[in-house]
Formats: sequence, structure tokens, C-alpha cells
Amino acid sequence: MERNGFGDGRTYAFSLFLVRQRGGHWETAQHRTVYRALRRVELDAALGAAGFTHIRWHPPEASGFYEPVVTARR
Repeated sequence: MERNGFGDGRTYAFSLFLVRQRGGHWETAQHRTVYRALRRVELDAALGAAGFTHIRWHPPEASGFYEPVVTARR
């Protein structure tokens, strides 16, 4: 199934709409970007290529955060 025209299941478009009242009228701003989920091996490789070392993954039960957390040193 193709999602947002990307088709890989890991890439999606994200739109943020900000609506605020200024004086007697409303203003709307839209910001759009594209996100792509990386697999651990891809993020490890990117961090290593950028010069990071001591790359460590911390599971939710160890970090207390609901998703895995990665730390690295540079």
C-alpha cells in the first residue's frame, strides 16, 4: 500500500498548522517536511560516518522513555 506517494512504508509527509489570533483576525501558517524512519543499522552507520563513537542503544526498560534512545560521543 502506498502512503503519501512514497510507497516504502518508512517515509511520510508531516504538516504542522499553526493558528493564532492577532488583534481582531486569525493567522494560519503551515510548515511541511518529509520524515524517513531509519533502521538501527542505518543510524549506526550514519553516526559512525559522522565521526561519532561509543554508539549505544538504550531500551525503554533501561531509559524510562517509551522508545529506544541512542547515545554517542564525538
